[in-house]
Amino acid sequence: MNILLTAQPEGYDFQVRTDLPPFKMIVFDEGDLWIHAVSYDNKIYCNNGGITNNWLPLSNPFNITCIEIDPENHTIWYAGSDNSGVWKSVNAGLTFSPYNNSFTPSKKVIGISKDIGSGDTIIVATDKRVYKVWEGLLVNAELEETLMPESFSLSQNFPNPFNPNTTIQYSLSENSFVTLKVYDVKGNEIAALVNEKQGRGNYNIQFSTVKLHLSSGIYFYRFEAGSFVETKRMMLLK
Repeated sequence: MNILLTAQPEGYDFQVRTDLPPFKMIVFDEGDLWIHAVSYDNKIYCNNGGITNNWLPLSNPFNITCIEIDPENHTIWYAGSDNSGVWKSVNAGLTFSPYNNSFTPSKKVIGISKDIGSGDTIIVATDKRVYKVWEGLLVNAELEETLMPESFSLSQNFPNPFNPNTTIQYSLSENSFVTLKVYDVKGNEIAALVNEKQGRGNYNIQFSTVKLHLSSGIYFYRFEAGSFVETKRMMLLK
């Protein structure tokens, strides 16, 4: 039997609900004052804050581990999964679509926090590392000391060929100002994926063509870190 205690106001007086499934987490939405709970039967239960009101379940296509509601737009939700990274909803949890699943070495998400005032940026914790994610891009924010690289390197993107997303990995042996840009075969800049100073470590950056409307063909990504410069080729195949 699951027991849910609800209080109004300020926690001085609790009432017991025993007609609900076991919940693994509860989130309060300040935007519309609703309460949302994640159950162990892979559903999100929604309640408008009333003590006696029914909790409406929403089904989902993945095993939810946690949810975060954008405090600046309560219709945007981020949800973590146990093996497929982060999902996103733009209709208050009615439907979700994959947002980022390029976390390594683990895609099990144990926590999400929206970075207020940063646009689409969220902080994601897996059971192995912590990441900063924005607009489909992903950067390691916390790295294991045992994995610190001894040299600069740029890896081949994967998958390759790709459509519409691919991941580019690189390593920094020391703190450096990093640029990572994508070009077409004529040398026109398509996207600037990184343009900032970064610390020593291993990084994964996701390149998405969803909003770029690119045609199939060969593209190049150029990596610069200090005096290290390298360019690799990748193929977009639609």
